[in-house]
Amino acid sequence: MLKYGPRPPGRLLMELFLKLFIKMEPTRYVFDVGNSRTKVGKFQGRRLLEVFDLADPVAMTSRLAAGIPAIISSVRTIDELATIAALPQVMQLNFETPVPISLDYLTKETLGKDRIAGAVGAVTEFPGENCVIIDAGTCVNYDFVDASGVFRGGAISPGWNMRLHAMHVGTAGLPDISQYYDQITSRFPGKSTAECLRQGVELGISYEVQGFIDQLKEEHEGLRVILTGGDGQRFESFVKGPIFARPEIVLIGLNRILEYNEVV
Repeated sequence: MLKYGPRPPGRLLMELFLKLFIKMEPTRYVFDVGNSRTKVGKFQGRRLLEVFDLADPVAMTSRLAAGIPAIISSVRTIDELATIAALPQVMQLNFETPVPISLDYLTKETLGKDRIAGAVGAVTEFPGENCVIIDAGTCVNYDFVDASGVFRGGAISPGWNMRLHAMHVGTAGLPDISQYYDQITSRFPGKSTAECLRQGVELGISYEVQGFIDQLKEEHEGLRVILTGGDGQRFESFVKGPIFARPEIVLIGLNRILEYNEVV
C-alpha cells in the first residue's frame, strides 16, 4: 500500500501561489450584439466562465457598476445597452480600437466588428497558424488570418435563412419552405419544387464552403478551419477534413482585445 506523507514546502508554496494568481486574474464581461441576439461572456483572465443571452440590461448595468471592465461589439444600434455603454470602464469596439493583430483591409471603417473579434479569437486560440474563420449566421463570413497574425480579408455571402427568404420574396411562385425545411426530402435531383429549393440551399452552401477552403489550402500550408456562428452546426457536414468548432470564438476575441487595451 502506498503511503503519502506531508507535501513538501515547495509544493505548498506553489499551490498557494497558483490559488492567489487565479484569484488575482481580472473579471471581464464581453457583449456580442448580433442581428438577432446579444450574447454575453464572463471571463476570468482568459478563461471563459459563463455565456448567456442578455435578458435584462438594467440588471447587467448594476452588475458592472462595481467597475468591472467590459467591451461591446455590435453590428447594429445598441439603444437597449445605452446605460451599459455609458459606464466609464466599458469600451465600444470600432475600427480605431487597438487590436493585437494587423488589419490588411482597405476599408477598415466598414469592417464588421464581429469579424475583427473573430480574427483576434482565432489568433488567440491558434497562434502562429493560418486560419480561416467561417462564421455562419445571418450572413456567412469567410475570414482569413495568416500565420503572422495579419487579417487578410475574406468574403461575405447570404446565410441559410436569407437564401430561403430571398427565393420566396423575390419571385411570384416559389414557396417559403423555412418553416418545414427539415420535413422535405433531401435528394438530388429534387423531385418537387420544395426539394429543389432545399437542394439549392444545401448544395449551394456546401460547394461554396468547400470551395473557399480548398482555395485557401492551395495557397497556405496547414490551414486551420474554424467554424462558428448560430448556423455552425448545419455547416459541419459540408466540410471535408478536420474542422474546429469554436462557437465562442468572437467572445474570446473580444476578451483578448479588452485585455490588450488594458496594457497598451
